[in-house]
Amino acid sequence: MKTTVNNKNISGSARCGAILLAAATLLAATSPAWADKGKAGDRDNDRGRGRDQDSPACAGKGYIGNAIGDYTLQVIDPPPDTTQIWWVFINERNMVVMQYFTEPVVGAAQGHTAILEDGVWKVIDLPGSFWCGASNPNASGRVGLVYVLSEDDNANGIWHNAIYHRGTYTPLPDYTPAAGTPAYQYGVQEINDRGIMTGVAFDPASDIDPDGTYHYHGLLFDASLSLFHVFDPPGSLSTFAFGLNNAGWMVGWYLKEDGKSYGFLSDRGQQIFDLNFPGADQTWPCSINNRGEIAGQYAEPDGLYKEFLLRQGKFAKFIMPDTQYNTIDWIVDNGQLSGNYLDLDGKPHGFIATPKHGRK
Repeated sequence: MKTTVNNKNISGSARCGAILLAAATLLAATSPAWADKGKAGDRDNDRGRGRDQDSPACAGKGYIGNAIGDYTLQVIDPPPDTTQIWWVFINERNMVVMQYFTEPVVGAAQGHTAILEDGVWKVIDLPGSFWCGASNPNASGRVGLVYVLSEDDNANGIWHNAIYHRGTYTPLPDYTPAAGTPAYQYGVQEINDRGIMTGVAFDPASDIDPDGTYHYHGLLFDASLSLFHVFDPPGSLSTFAFGLNNAGWMVGWYLKEDGKSYGFLSDRGQQIFDLNFPGADQTWPCSINNRGEIAGQYAEPDGLYKEFLLRQGKFAKFIMPDTQYNTIDWIVDNGQLSGNYLDLDGKPHGFIATPKHGRK
């Protein structure tokens, strides 16, 4: 499978996007016995070390079937002229953020971001941007934005970032490299309640193949860039850091030489554990909440893509009936899920899934 990023192709990732692209402490437990533990590769600008945490109480290989029956579903129709939904995010205050595309879909050029206010979509693309992608909304309603300002910047991989909050845009600084170090561009993926963000970093001069394929690195950073920790799991060709909780545990995936994507769980980019759905051909973890519960996507050996939850050490599928496909994009502490699906007529929709009997 190929996904276009800034009109460049990268293979093996389900939804890398254009990087169109939460106040409890994580329950502590010992490192997962099933995880293959590897040390993050040392890279320039590593400022995130020195804080050890136990891995979350979420690791295990148990399987409990399809969890769809445990939830009540609320359908969310997208903004007008939407041709594809990329992400649907929520927070516990029921703020909904959607990243979506409009016609014609060419790379990421028609990527937009909107928030749902009183049942009406409000586009929050940074004014004047060529395309604009978004993170989740954190508990205070702050949303990370990544954008480009022109078609030329889009082609050359020149990205910018900002924080949106209640109608105000706060630009984030461009990265300034030290002498002799990579001149990284970066893009926000997710933001936690403490304002720490995940994303990707890449050097347009060196992290690109002759065929135009970019190689991305995982990134953990703050709004001032005083924290700018670039990392890769061993053997990674491209790394995508996504969900991040308040204790600093993050999930994401990385691409290997075999062209497949593998999930990971990491404590601030320091220790890295493999996190893959049992028997899956590929795995893309997207979100982790403050209880250590994880949601994402996986591919079966026959090529079918399905969604999963990992709770209390057990995996569950999350498969919606009467759809061409569905995704889980986010999981919050109250157990709600958000995502999107394509109905049998080929129309995209968002959804919120609420546990029928409260927290599991």
